[in-house]
Amino acid sequence: MNLIPQKDQRRIQLNLLKYFAEICEQNHFRYYVIDGTLLGTIRHKGYIPWDDDIDVAMPRADYDRFLKEFSRINRDENMKLISRDTNPLYHLAFAKLYDGTTTLRERRVRKKFQFLYGIYIDIFPLDSVPSDPKARKRFVMRNYYLSKTISMNVIGLEVPHKSWVGKALYTTLYYLQKPFPIKQLTKLQEKWIKGCDEKNRGSGLIKELAFQDANAELYFFEEDFRECVEMPFENLMVRVPKGYDRILTNTYGDYMQLPPESERINHGIEAYTI
Repeated sequence: MNLIPQKDQRRIQLNLLKYFAEICEQNHFRYYVIDGTLLGTIRHKGYIPWDDDIDVAMPRADYDRFLKEFSRINRDENMKLISRDTNPLYHLAFAKLYDGTTTLRERRVRKKFQFLYGIYIDIFPLDSVPSDPKARKRFVMRNYYLSKTISMNVIGLEVPHKSWVGKALYTTLYYLQKPFPIKQLTKLQEKWIKGCDEKNRGSGLIKELAFQDANAELYFFEEDFRECVEMPFENLMVRVPKGYDRILTNTYGDYMQLPPESERINHGIEAYTI
């Protein structure tokens, strides 16, 4: 296998994004660039200079239909989709569209969870959440701790804490969750998230519940996604939610201000050709 430099990783990611956007256009799926990709589109008209991934989001109904229909509508054998339904070892609550001619090694992941997919773009579902702050916080925290428990299964006993209290707590929780098969835990989380979405439709608030996030106040207003505009991202035109200013302000604050250099980090993706 040959290591793929970052500039070539980006070229492959842009090809994935272009293919994904074409599928969405042809099959009437709603999607938007989100998170760092949305910020990069608005502030840099492309990648944030130190970023190394691409994030898109879809309303839950479109996301579920996309996963269900992908094998039928996919016309490129090198374009692959991984989700909890396609691979029992995949633990994340969101899907990835990846290039099947590549593979990559994730940091801090046990051996059997390595090399499950190649260079990718992340596809997040947008789920409805309670408008009541207390109810929203209860669900978000419960979902966050279940996500962390699932991650323990994948990361193993590499303790991500420096204090002895943190190490002891992590080690205890690791052995408590170990008897539960990862598939059982991921199915439980899917049931929770979809149940939350169905129960709270009409609340006007949505969130990336598939992301490991404990901040119940980091949510979006559904109305900001009702319309979209096309804007340039590198050499492509991508869909941007019309309410991007409020979305980015709620996520990043003064989003046009560059962060300190110490915070300009990336995922350090280690990708290879097959």
